Amino acid sequence: MNIRKRVSPVIPGLAKVALVSAFVAFIAQSAMADDPAKLLKAMADYTAAQKSISATFDSDIEVVTPELEKIQFTSSGKLQLARPDKLRVSRTGGYADVQLIYDGKTVSIYGNNARLTCKRILPAPSIS
Repeated sequence: MNIRKRVSPVIPGLAKVALVSAFVAFIAQSAMADDPAKLLKAMADYTAAQKSISATFDSDIEVVTPELEKIQFTSSGKLQLARPDKLRVSRTGGYADVQLIYDGKTVSIYGNNARLTCKRILPAPSIS
């Protein structure tokens, strides 16, 4: 096979990588040049303007026992927020499988493994 035929598909890929790298470097440099308070304010304003937000997370907790053994507990979860008054958070892993749900009137906590439920009526603030 001709070397030119093998190399030619690689060149557009390298050009894309170079373009993305230059763009990221430009953005990073301009972000560093700005005032950190302005950046934080812009991020907060952007987040406040969103009607819904969702995120997933992974966490690790390490514990050292009296016998100096290190134990690690791993969990993951999901957060969903819909403004003005809906919130759902779940966490699974380790020894917990729990959910917190707020529907604008009632907050509910479910312990799925323990099969426990706790509900409480709360005033209706908006989630902002």
